[in-house]
Amino acid sequence: MENRKQKGKELFLSKGIKRVDKNKWKAESSRKGSEGQKRFHFVKKLDKYTWSCTCEDHLYRFEQCYHIEAAKLDELHSRKECFKKHENFFNNKLRNLQIKKRAINEHINKLLKQNKEHMKLHGTKSEDLKKEAKRQHYRLLEVEAELKKFQTPRTLIVG
Repeated sequence: MENRKQKGKELFLSKGIKRVDKNKWKAESSRKGSEGQKRFHFVKKLDKYTWSCTCEDHLYRFEQCYHIEAAKLDELHSRKECFKKHENFFNNKLRNLQIKKRAINEHINKLLKQNKEHMKLHGTKSEDLKKEAKRQHYRLLEVEAELKKFQTPRTLIVG
């Protein structure tokens, strides 16, 4: 079995296995055809734990051949790649929310500064600037609520 796993890893690394469909792969055979051309076997995932292959090793010995091992590695690799894409998506969304939070904070500070200047010039605060600062504050609360969704829950064990 260990030899099959090693051969499957070699087949996967040499790109000798290609996904044809969601649960089907085309794998190069180590044997050549009658006229020296490449031969291929087809691997199929029947359910979560059951695989089949058209090679003699699997058909006659009922063993998990190296073609199946290579297909398993390919499936695992594609799952990891998919996860990486989603991970980058979530990281980008988190980064965008952090940037938005910083921008809103800067805008609120700018509005407060403008209202201070208005107070110095006119003796009263501007109602428009106060309303805008309040509106930005509510936007800030919404962004902070979104950011909380990305925080991992922490468990405190007291003992």
